[in-house]
Amino acid sequence: MSGWGGDINADNLGGSTRGLPVTADAAQRTTDGSDFYLAEFLPGMVGLDYATYFGEAGGRGEHVDGGTSRFDKRGIVYQAVCGGCGGTQGFPVPPGANTYTSRNGSANCNNAAFKMDFQPEVADAGPRRALCASAAPVALDGTPAGGVWSGPGVQRTASGSYQLVPSAAGPGAFVLTYKVTTTGICQATLRVRYQVAPATVPAFAAVGPRCVSSPAVVLVGTPAGGIFSGPGVTGNTFSPQVAGAGTHTLTYTVADSLACGAATQQVVVSSPVQVLVSPDTTLCADQLRPFQLRANPAGGTWSGTGVSPGGLFTPPNTQNRGGAFELTYTVAQGVCQTTATRRVILAPANLSDVPLNLPVCAATPQYAGLAPFDCPMTPLLAGGTYSWDFGDGSPFSTEAAPTHRYA
Repeated sequence: MSGWGGDINADNLGGSTRGLPVTADAAQRTTDGSDFYLAEFLPGMVGLDYATYFGEAGGRGEHVDGGTSRFDKRGIVYQAVCGGCGGTQGFPVPPGANTYTSRNGSANCNNAAFKMDFQPEVADAGPRRALCASAAPVALDGTPAGGVWSGPGVQRTASGSYQLVPSAAGPGAFVLTYKVTTTGICQATLRVRYQVAPATVPAFAAVGPRCVSSPAVVLVGTPAGGIFSGPGVTGNTFSPQVAGAGTHTLTYTVADSLACGAATQQVVVSSPVQVLVSPDTTLCADQLRPFQLRANPAGGTWSGTGVSPGGLFTPPNTQNRGGAFELTYTVAQGVCQTTATRRVILAPANLSDVPLNLPVCAATPQYAGLAPFDCPMTPLLAGGTYSWDFGDGSPFSTEAAPTHRYA
């Protein structure tokens, strides 16, 4: 409805616009009695959906001679008004409204035209969706709110809202309907397509335990086209280095119109341990007595010439020619293996006899090396590792230059 009243129509009883009801969202809630009045009613005219005044505050008052109101079937009012009468400039121009000009160029009334949009609100049932049959209920939301949903699997909750229960709908393609009252007596019926896919258990090829230093692994899932996720996962590859040490859960998810489901597996990523072995050793080539190698942590395995897995090294008989032997110690931590090496060098033995530094008894030269006496031992080469065997059954010495007493 569109109409006017005011002082120019004072000869007609009730010609003022004062006292007419307006809604809270009115463009203009007050009147000087000489304005236009526009209203839209609820179905059956049981109430106002929207009502507003429109016109200048003061002045001679807006009016029209008749026949200049046009009502578009879409809900738009086009109104031509005698406005700004007396050359005033107060005809309202709401912020953001487009205008040919906002000034009255006439000394008397000018044609003030405006458009009031009462178009029905457009309803929206939302986008089409694909769901798994095993998925939780999905809330159904439409705009404007307050409509009614219907279709396979649609249920109304205790609060009055609607939801789609995929398990109740079952696998297949369904059309759900949303019906809602928009503007006035207008009703909109919108339909949206929902696809419910049957549940499946995808196959996820085993990755197996890994070391943090292992290269990235290409992940393989069946059926193809799913999404991999989890620590260290980028696209369809798993990086043990990015994931770090620990137990990680990787997931392969398939969700399309044909089937949906997820498969998981746990991947253990281990860190290598630090391995320490004793320093390199130099022996004389004629020293063939076995000795035990030491390393940390314990529990690893030795390998190489002359060494047992437990680390007992028996110098090979090189016929006094000597040689260098590289021995390897390996420790496993999960699938990680760490190795360290130690060298044993057998130096060719000096077969020349070295006279002992024995005391000389001038009075009895026929006796030499009388006991007890102290014999200093001096190595021919410095900087090695030493093991002195004094030949009398006494304990070995590892000093560089010991002095041994013979009794």
